[in-house]
Amino acid sequence: MQKKKVVIIGPAYPYRGGQATVEASIFKLLTEGGFDVNTVTFKSLYPNFLFPGKTQYDESSTPFYPHTEKIHRVINSINPITWHKAFKKIKSLNPDMVIFVWWMPFFGPCYGTIVRLLQRFTKTKIVFVVENFVSHERRFFDKFFTQWTLKKADRFISFSQHINKLVTKHFPEKKITTTTLPPFNHFDLKKYDKETARDKLGIRHG
Repeated sequence: MQKKKVVIIGPAYPYRGGQATVEASIFKLLTEGGFDVNTVTFKSLYPNFLFPGKTQYDESSTPFYPHTEKIHRVINSINPITWHKAFKKIKSLNPDMVIFVWWMPFFGPCYGTIVRLLQRFTKTKIVFVVENFVSHERRFFDKFFTQWTLKKADRFISFSQHINKLVTKHFPEKKITTTTLPPFNHFDLKKYDKETARDKLGIRHG
């Protein structure tokens, strides 16, 4: 029997942070479940002037569940030409399902465009994993891009009852599955003991 194909859209290694960890967790679980999985990710996530931190990249060189050979860096979040390239890449992979990791309306134009191209030219199912419904820092375009993008989903996955209620309120006709966060069990818990952890964190002994 031919494996079912899934494409994940979202931040992936070498990007750091919660969304990249979620991508790796979904990739790992689906692969172990017998699916043929690829990830189409960003070659430019945030413009530098919008990113307040030091770096957007994981500098540890120890990614959770390495799968770089299945990660395709295509998307520039503010370049529509790359959105079309991402669609063409996804189409060439011929997935049965595309899973978008959603956490911020800033990515609505990019995600929404890719979704519409997929729905027009393919028969793939569209699933949104909703980590955060709207931005913590509210912007005037949040509601519009959230509604414009997420209304095209075939179904949703949420990690909390709070998000479930928000999604259900705005899209009552859509199916939603609520589960827990994936087990982020990739951290090296033996790297520190109590004393060395205190030193690392600058906590006084006593």
